[in-house]
Amino acid sequence: MTPFKRNRAAWICIFGICSSTGLAALYLSNWFLAPFATVIYTGHFFLNRITCPNCGVPVTFVDNRPLAGLRVHKALFVKKCQNCGWDLDKEC
Repeated sequence: MTPFKRNRAAWICIFGICSSTGLAALYLSNWFLAPFATVIYTGHFFLNRITCPNCGVPVTFVDNRPLAGLRVHKALFVKKCQNCGWDLDKEC
């Protein structure tokens, strides 16, 4: 599976799980932020593991410059690596 397709599938899963967890937690508990935050941070861990096969930069990572000491993730679905220009939808 190409990095582009893995990235797209990961985002779809994260949106689906976050939506269902958030709605269920709102309905069932006053502590709805705890499971919602857990899903968000777990998704961030998995998204950082989807990397460009050419340079190794995470696919969702757009810029090399940190913003206030943090790496900024701006793009959801990019077909070319923002760092080296590699086609992410191409089979290796």
